[in-house]
Amino acid sequence: MAFERPSWRTRSSTIEPLTNVIVEMEEVIVTADIPCADVSKIRVSFVDEKTLEITAQLKRKFRFQDFNISHRRGEFSRYHAMVTIPVPIEKRIALTCEKNILEIRLPRKSIVST
Repeated sequence: MAFERPSWRTRSSTIEPLTNVIVEMEEVIVTADIPCADVSKIRVSFVDEKTLEITAQLKRKFRFQDFNISHRRGEFSRYHAMVTIPVPIEKRIALTCEKNILEIRLPRKSIVST
């Protein structure tokens, strides 16, 4: 049974962006939807061999009330996501951000058979 969790954390003022992981033959492509993010304040780093952390500062703070949500209180100033990579990769990151979509390309480790 899978349990859903909220995509926001009011204590840390973060919201989780929508992410997608595409595994191809030679690379893994991770995308994150980060509208209103300050492109100069995007950070991508490895937490461990299989986990990638994405953070991005928003250009301005958003509140639940900005989205006509009245039953919750809180504001958000940055994006935060932890993404699991399902295959072995090299720790080289190539990223681009166009039209509010962050694209991270990670080369797969080559498996040498003997």
